[in-house]
Amino acid sequence: MKCQTYNDFDVLFQTQLDHLRTAYIDYYLMHNVSAFNLWEKLCALGIEEWISGKKASGQIRRIGFSFHGIQNDFLKILNSYDWDFSQIQYNYININYQAGMAGLQAAAHKGLPVFIMEPLLGGKLASGLPKKAVKLFKTANPAITPAQWALNWLWDQREVTVVLSGMNEESQLKENIAAANNALPDMLTAAERDIFKSVINIFNASYKIRCTGCNYCLPCPHTVNIPGKDQGWQNVPQ
Repeated sequence: MKCQTYNDFDVLFQTQLDHLRTAYIDYYLMHNVSAFNLWEKLCALGIEEWISGKKASGQIRRIGFSFHGIQNDFLKILNSYDWDFSQIQYNYININYQAGMAGLQAAAHKGLPVFIMEPLLGGKLASGLPKKAVKLFKTANPAITPAQWALNWLWDQREVTVVLSGMNEESQLKENIAAANNALPDMLTAAERDIFKSVINIFNASYKIRCTGCNYCLPCPHTVNIPGKDQGWQNVPQ
């Protein structure tokens, strides 16, 4: 449902409460506020007044937004409202992509918790790395999987609050829990950080198109299957 009027906010919110079978939401995320002009349109509809009312009534405890746009727009949205948290795409390949490290640090500087999505770049940093990159990780520490390396890179940064990693089976869940339990800010050594630099170079040489397979680019008005296999990103030689 798209919000076209002020009343649409309540209709959508009530539907969400009904689906969740709850009277309030602790962390309410405004999904994919990815351009400053989109935020301005929401403000014109009265979103700030609506949020204020919901927080006053206790139906929303904390308000945040997720982001998929350019870094400058993230900074504008971040500074345009008194947010309680934010959610960004971030991993060791996407250091300067979308909000990037600069956005992470800007949000943390304002005291905002930052939730990380796509920590494994749609799974590529877990099972889609070039063989040379996998070998580098194994040589450095054969007990740690590529997925754990990627998660450790995030947990190493004290600005990161929560890491949201997709899991397909129980073993992945256990691996992610173990990585989080052992995580500390500044946990990586200088040698380990150098390994990431080498892996990034290898990855960038192999993957020219940074597709996560999220399908946000669909439907294409010209019916092109943009993230599909025939577009070539899955077929780059490794």
